[in-house]
Amino acid sequence: MRLVKNLSPYGDAAFRRNFKLHLGNGAFSAFAESFTNSNVVMTSFASQLTSSNVLVALMVLTMDAGWFLPQFFIAPWVERVRHKAAIYRGTTVLRFVAWSVLVALVWFSTDKASLLLPFFACICFISLSSGVAGLPWTLVTAKIIPASKRGYLFGMRQFLGSLLGLVGGGVLAYILSGQLDLVFPQNYGLIFAIAGASFMISYVMFGFVTEPPDPPVTAPISLRVQLQRARKTLVTNSSYRIFLLLRSLLFIGGASAPFVTVYARRARGAGDSYFGLIAIISVIVGLIANLAWGRLSERHGNRFVLGAAGVCGAAAGLSLLGLIAAQVPDGVAQAAMILPFVLSTLATTGIGVVGSPMLMDIAPADDRAHYFGLTNTLLGVVLLSTSGVGLIADAFGFGALFGVCAASFLGAIACVRLLRRADLQVKHDSDARL
Repeated sequence: MRLVKNLSPYGDAAFRRNFKLHLGNGAFSAFAESFTNSNVVMTSFASQLTSSNVLVALMVLTMDAGWFLPQFFIAPWVERVRHKAAIYRGTTVLRFVAWSVLVALVWFSTDKASLLLPFFACICFISLSSGVAGLPWTLVTAKIIPASKRGYLFGMRQFLGSLLGLVGGGVLAYILSGQLDLVFPQNYGLIFAIAGASFMISYVMFGFVTEPPDPPVTAPISLRVQLQRARKTLVTNSSYRIFLLLRSLLFIGGASAPFVTVYARRARGAGDSYFGLIAIISVIVGLIANLAWGRLSERHGNRFVLGAAGVCGAAAGLSLLGLIAAQVPDGVAQAAMILPFVLSTLATTGIGVVGSPMLMDIAPADDRAHYFGLTNTLLGVVLLSTSGVGLIADAFGFGALFGVCAASFLGAIACVRLLRRADLQVKHDSDARL
């Protein structure tokens, strides 16, 4: 891999080493996530433990929301630690224990009803521990990777992860096909064991990055001061407010993705082998999409990519509405539903490529811990609250759910235009002061 010279103020050799470790972290993490795909694998597993759409949504969304939720509250503590990666390393031990317990629970369980609560508890602990690690991870990334190469890094992380995911998708499809003679939930126990081991490799790799120390911060920041800073940030920074609204609408729109799997299983009779095939297709589409989104980010900017991802998400919801209205046979419906799965994957990968770099661009360099912590906690609340979309499915059916989520994606597209106008206004005001 060719890396452009003179990219980092911390030394070329250190940059190259950090870049490769960061890539490895992303690649193995993406490989693990191919076995815990929330839209396919986790939703399929959860839907076999409970018939409640709300519980399925809550269980699946907790995996992502737990990463976001604690970051605002730990930001003052993280800000005072000069080497943020030390916090990340500490959480690796906690997550190893939690993954080991989760795999043991699923493998040795004989009763679906008794598995639901402890499985959910393990998912919550892993997710929250990852959230504690997430803020140091973001801050370290912002320090060791120059802004000009962040989009490239994240695109390459997901590209290499997709390559490994091709292998993972094949293994996943083989396990779910039933050829190993494993019954539920042991088949998923094997899947989670592979995922947990891959996550551990990913965590250890990032733990080896070389991080320059931050200046010492001696004065502790109280929660009251933290809340005052948050209020001031929200009131004075219009671009930041629009960015939060944009990401919130993308989360609400993306909440429909797990229910594509639920709809396919419950309303169209799809089985595990079908979802194994969908997992492989999703990995292949993600592989191609990461390259495309990365190129579009370099040529047209992160805002363009988020807008395009919103278009894909809205198209997925609208195509599902058309499928429901058409009332076609189940076999035809399963084939037609490949398109919404593909469009959802395009939307998810687009957001993944540019979401974090875009926040790094917006956040002031001397106040990143505050901005990252505030943003991720607020988005975590939004993400967790989207579990309420299960109520829409329960009360009004899948058609209403897909319609609401498609409308949210359309709202996100409008926010991209507002964000461009806000940025132009800030630039105009700055030029006028000069």
